[in-house]
Amino acid sequence: MKRNNSLLKFFLLSTDEFVGSFIQSRNGSGAFFISSLAYPGKVIDVQYGYDDNETAIIIYPPKEDDNENQPFFLRSP
Repeated sequence: MKRNNSLLKFFLLSTDEFVGSFIQSRNGSGAFFISSLAYPGKVIDVQYGYDDNETAIIIYPPKEDDNENQPFFLRSP
């Protein structure tokens, strides 16, 4: 992961290829949206907001409202 212009960018470890970035939420919660390089303007979304194992992760346009399934929190162990 590399920091550049206030965005955290992440890379595929095997190729060092840039694949997306973490964009901080504007609501002050400390959450981040994970943007996609392959699909510009779209973010990672947990399908239907489920928290079950094997829930699908999809690429979806960012939502202004009802978006609890799009922000993520970075936590250290």
